[in-house]
Amino acid sequence: MVTNREYGVPKTEEERAASHEALYGTSELPPRGTGQHQSSVVECAAELIIRALDESMRADEAINLAASTGTNDLKFEQVKPGRELVLHHLSGYDDTSSPTRIRVGYWNGHSYNWLATQPAPLVSETVGINASLHLREGMYAVVRFEGATSGDDLYACLNGYWIKT
Repeated sequence: MVTNREYGVPKTEEERAASHEALYGTSELPPRGTGQHQSSVVECAAELIIRALDESMRADEAINLAASTGTNDLKFEQVKPGRELVLHHLSGYDDTSSPTRIRVGYWNGHSYNWLATQPAPLVSETVGINASLHLREGMYAVVRFEGATSGDDLYACLNGYWIKT
């Protein structure tokens, strides 16, 4: 890069690309002669949010299952490589009878981590968490119903969003 540039001498395409990459993190150059865009802080923040949203995807999922006798796990999608799940809400309930216990949590690849446990919830009583948890590759959210009766209607709900890592 030329350090003692004279006024009126434009940068070469290679110099433009190198400085643009260093400043903005992208190699896409704007057309020559367009000048610098003077944006307000709000416009810059909005652009960054839009970029982040383009790289994310909402995760709103509900599962319904007819229970078998004993323990029933309602498992959500496992986090794939290159992704992360930001979990905001996870809940479950039995719409037919009262199980022995409902647990909500996640599998971290080695063991279950239970974030909320409700012993002997009432029929249709929701057990859940509202948090901001980051589930990484190989992990998944799960709602466990212990002591359910065969044929019970079990429900689980997850809310959050996927991001690229």
